[in-house]
Amino acid sequence: MWSHKPPSSPAAKKLSHRRAMPLFAKRMVGRCHEAQFCSDDSLFLDGFTRFIGTALKNGSTAFFIGTASHRISLFERLCAESQETRAAIRQGRYFALEAGEFLSNVMVNDMPDAGWFLKAVGDLVASAASGADGTHSRVAACGEWAPFLWEEGKADAAIRLEELWNEIAEKYDVDILCGYSLEILRCEEDSYTFHRIREEHSAVRADRSGEATQALLASHL
Repeated sequence: MWSHKPPSSPAAKKLSHRRAMPLFAKRMVGRCHEAQFCSDDSLFLDGFTRFIGTALKNGSTAFFIGTASHRISLFERLCAESQETRAAIRQGRYFALEAGEFLSNVMVNDMPDAGWFLKAVGDLVASAASGADGTHSRVAACGEWAPFLWEEGKADAAIRLEELWNEIAEKYDVDILCGYSLEILRCEEDSYTFHRIREEHSAVRADRSGEATQALLASHL
């Protein structure tokens, strides 16, 4: 799925964390539910590190739902990000879940079950918002749940899942970031899914580095 191209040096990697990808589309919808489309694994992890790191520094609780390799890499990056993020992790304000296991608990006949999803994620958000010291904190959620389904050929399920995350964003005022690989757009028939996914997000960012990437994005406008 990804071609892993790590930054050439620790300094370069730390700098890349602070650079947001160019804005591809934005909608004024009164919620923060963004998507990022990345050309490689390093940019994918950069975006999530920046998103979670910012949330933790602002006093929020954050969680990530993704593959085992991404959970490990993201945790390492967050620990290296700053003293503030390390302190937040020690305080229990960051945790991660396995994407496949999460989806298996909310899917029925290859489609997300609205009742199960809203109950499971609602409980997860409520738990994350309740700090160990009894205080209430804002919650940031990010991951690769819908992309996981899209890559399995379940585009309708991916779209429905994004619709349900919008309900979560509106009900609980949660900040959400979804990460997609640009490789998923290689097929022409994915244009419809891309447009539907884009419509479900308040903003879409895309890595436009390289002529091939620019051409790929242009073909799905």
